[in-house]
Amino acid sequence: MSKHMSVATLLDTKSLKEASFGNILLVTCSKAIAFTKVSETEKLKDLSVTADMELYKKIEKIFSQSPRVDAVYVYGTAGTEAVKIKSDLDEMYSKNKNYHFVLIDTYDEIKTKAVVEWADAKNKIPVYCTEKETEVSAAIAFHTKLNNRAIAFATKTDDDYPDAKMLGMMCWQTPGKDKWEWKEPSGAVVSGFSLTEIDELEEAGINTIQEEREGVLALFPGKCANGEFIDIVWGNDNMQYDIETAFIRAEKSPYKIYHPGVDDRGVVQIEAIIQEIIRDYASDFREFIAQDENKQPLAVINVKTNYTQQDIAARKFEVSWTAIPSGSASFGTIRGLLTFNKDKVKEA
Repeated sequence: MSKHMSVATLLDTKSLKEASFGNILLVTCSKAIAFTKVSETEKLKDLSVTADMELYKKIEKIFSQSPRVDAVYVYGTAGTEAVKIKSDLDEMYSKNKNYHFVLIDTYDEIKTKAVVEWADAKNKIPVYCTEKETEVSAAIAFHTKLNNRAIAFATKTDDDYPDAKMLGMMCWQTPGKDKWEWKEPSGAVVSGFSLTEIDELEEAGINTIQEEREGVLALFPGKCANGEFIDIVWGNDNMQYDIETAFIRAEKSPYKIYHPGVDDRGVVQIEAIIQEIIRDYASDFREFIAQDENKQPLAVINVKTNYTQQDIAARKFEVSWTAIPSGSASFGTIRGLLTFNKDKVKEA
C-alpha cells in the first residue's frame, strides 16, 4: 500500500435476484408433490407421476414444442377445499417464487378457482383448460366471474391440452414481443366446437384452436379473462419488474438520488432511470413499446416537483409515465375494388 496515496474501490457488483417471466409452474391437486424442477418427462417417475396422469400429459405437451422451454416446475397439493389449497401454495411460495405462469393440470371449479385466485393475487398469470364435457355456457360463466389475468382454454377434443402446447410454444420467447393469437403450436388440433360456440367463447375471451380456413389452424382470441391481450399483460409484468429493479439498483448504488422537490438533478436522475427501461422495451430486441417516425419511443415521463415539506422530509417522491405498446394488427377489414374505370385507379 502507498504511504502517500490512499485508493478505495467501491464494489457495486452485487446482483439482484432476477425473475424469469417465461418459467412455468404446473400445479396438481391430485396428490402432494414437493416443489421440483423437471427438465425431462423421465424425471416424473421419481415423483410417482405416471404417463396416464394429466400432469404427465401436460408436461409432455409442453416439451413437445420446438423450440421448447428448458424445464418446468411442479408442485402438488392433496387439498380439496380452497382454504387448504391456498395455504399449501402459500407455504410453497415462501421458498419458491421464480416462475410466472401457473398452469393447472385438471379442471375442477373449486380447485381451479382456488389456484387461479392464488396465482392472480401473487401477480402471476394463471392458466387452465376446461374439460371436454364442460358446457360452453358453464365455461363462460366460470371465466366471466374471474375477471382477472387468467388465460382460459377450451376444447372438445380428446388428449388435446391446448393450454400446455401454447405455453410450451410461447414461454421461451421475449415477454410481450409477439402476439398469442394466430399462433399454431406443434400438434395443434381443432377444438371441436360449433361456429356458434366458437363465437360465444371468443366473445368471452376463452381461447380455442380454430380452423381459420382449410388446413390453417390458429389460436383465438389470445386474451386473458380481463379482456386484455396476453402479450400486453405479459410484457407489462416484465416491464414493471424491470423498472422496479432499476430503482432498487439506483437506490443501492453509492450515489444518491436527489429529491426532485428541492434539486433539479433528481428530476434528471429519475427520468433517466425510466427512460432507459422504456428505450429497452422499444428496442428491436423487445419490440413492446411503439416508436415514432424518428425511432423514438412513444412515451412521456412526468416527475413530480411540487411536494409538501412533510413529503420532502420523509424522502417520498412520485413519477408517472405513459407509453403506447406496439401492439399487433390481428383483426382487419380489407376492402378492394376491381373496375375498368381508369379514373377510379387515378383517384386511388
